[in-house]
Amino acid sequence: MEQDIRKHEVSGDHPFSLYQLMWSKSFDFENKSNKTEFIWAMFVHFVIFAILITFSHIEMTIGITEYGIIGSSIFVVYFIFSYVPTISLMRRRLRDAGRSGANLWLLLIPFAGWIALTVLLFSNSSNID
Repeated sequence: MEQDIRKHEVSGDHPFSLYQLMWSKSFDFENKSNKTEFIWAMFVHFVIFAILITFSHIEMTIGITEYGIIGSSIFVVYFIFSYVPTISLMRRRLRDAGRSGANLWLLLIPFAGWIALTVLLFSNSSNID
């Protein structure tokens, strides 16, 4: 099982496959995710966010709708559906780094908490189980 968890660390998987892995492990809060898996999955996630925001802005700019309601609606739906997979990925990443999932509460502290959580998420993997 540990071998299965660690296989993405050295396999050089495509970023989109790591993003798909994030979705397939949506309700897995107990295992671990290595730094590579976390970075690439979040990178693809943020690119999709950027594309949806850009689409909404273009929609307003060229006048398809007055308030960019189509792009904004798609963005909100994506945000709602991606919330649990993102939290579970961060939980698994914290576990891999030897930290407690309780550190996710740092998300509720604007700026300082977000920076502290980012540092924890990008810390090296721990060998402690």
